[in-house]
Amino acid sequence: MSIDGATCPPINIRRCSCTSEGFSPKKSITSPNFERRASKILDENHLPKQLLVQHHHEDGAFLRNISATELVLEVDETAHGAQQIGAPSALPESRVLVLYTGGTIGMKTTDGVYCPVPGYLPEVLRDIPPLNDRRYVEEIYSNTAVRPYSLPPVRNMKKRVVYWIVEYEPLLDSCDMTFDDWIRIATDFKKAYHKYDGFVGQVDVNYATGKILYDIGVIPGSDMTSEAAMAKLCYVLGKDEWDLPMKRSMLQANLRGEMTVATKGAMRELDIIPHIAKCLRVSSSQEVQLLRDIILPPMFCNAAKTNDVEILKSLKAAGVNFSATDYNLRTALHVAASNGNIESVNYLLKIGTNVHIKLVLDFELHSILKCFFRDMFGYNALVCAVKAKAMNCIIAIREAGGFIDASSQKIGVELCLAVYQNDIELLKCNEAAGIHMGEKDYDNRTALHVAVSLNKPEMVAYLLQCGLSPYEKDNFGITPIDEAKRRHLNTLIDMMEAAHQPESPESTSGVFHMD
Repeated sequence: MSIDGATCPPINIRRCSCTSEGFSPKKSITSPNFERRASKILDENHLPKQLLVQHHHEDGAFLRNISATELVLEVDETAHGAQQIGAPSALPESRVLVLYTGGTIGMKTTDGVYCPVPGYLPEVLRDIPPLNDRRYVEEIYSNTAVRPYSLPPVRNMKKRVVYWIVEYEPLLDSCDMTFDDWIRIATDFKKAYHKYDGFVGQVDVNYATGKILYDIGVIPGSDMTSEAAMAKLCYVLGKDEWDLPMKRSMLQANLRGEMTVATKGAMRELDIIPHIAKCLRVSSSQEVQLLRDIILPPMFCNAAKTNDVEILKSLKAAGVNFSATDYNLRTALHVAASNGNIESVNYLLKIGTNVHIKLVLDFELHSILKCFFRDMFGYNALVCAVKAKAMNCIIAIREAGGFIDASSQKIGVELCLAVYQNDIELLKCNEAAGIHMGEKDYDNRTALHVAVSLNKPEMVAYLLQCGLSPYEKDNFGITPIDEAKRRHLNTLIDMMEAAHQPESPESTSGVFHMD
């Protein structure tokens, strides 16, 4: 494992006399051609790096230079000695190599500022019990020069993890590294690869360098071999029926056991149900189904809220019924519309979540369906979209047959309230939802009455455009134009008269009939 790091000043490295013969490599593990390619300097600003390891000797512990090849031979020597000393109760060991290049994880606080200190990380980790079992190391590896670290035994894990920490000198931040540094790290991995239990590498977007690589299109391949990567690349690129996002997703997925995926897939969320069923000792199929009905609605409602269509697709593939409601009697479509998530709305409509009410002819069934799709607040998905002022969601739901089935008086109150709040966008959303803008409130007042009384020219112009009449009387016999004349609002009077001519009394055989 390689950890990015920060710059440190040069230090004096002590060399141990025991390295002159005992740990010198007998032959190179890598080919000469690879060594020549790796040694070619690509960047003139490259600062050669050396590996440092903590060496334990009669005089104490100190840092010394070591090559990757030497390290491999020393690990072999250490493992051989440990096998000879090993107690009968000792677990099999899994060996891990940690290459520390620098960074925050290995910095030390000096005068309130973090700075890299050579040898600080290995020294600190040795005294942290969750990360190093000192008793085990001192018992098994007391006679070795390069001592590893050992994680404490983990329950139900029939192996003990032993790891070596090797750091580079000088320590460099990722922004100070060049291609030569990356080549050096890769070369060291190659030399030590077969002496450890696998290699884990990942383009991690949590760090600046990883995010830059990810943003420009580098796809993390984790621990794939080069042969598996080429075969997978040919397979995925050859799937013409997949679009580019699908191909990218497949390259990052474990298709045939070729890679270890660092993140869990969306389907993992479904695994919670059998675990809960086991904890609650639920055994019958009826009880499991009841558990699914209780747990799944909040799960897919949350997916609709976060606009995660991939999770919705995974839940659909698992047989989830999206018409099921949560504790507020809200479906995933209610939640998606309330948050203006048009992608989730389109997907839910596509798979038939919403009932196409415009195709239902039976009056009684019509009424049942309308009630079914209301939540505990009396809202259906279209009302939720209107309140969220999500115009694209309103259009999509309307095209799927949705409509607002509230009473005329309630709609009239909502329209008047929107005018009072000067929310013309809400008025437009109501119109897009199929609302008749001339609906009246409990006093038979239209939204135009309120707009005139509050002297809102923009509202008046929009409502006149929607076809509202300025001569509509309320319960008090007052029309919007009467209100404007009473308040001497000449601008509004001109607007209303220009939009609608005064209604003239009808004439029949010379007899005038007055209303």
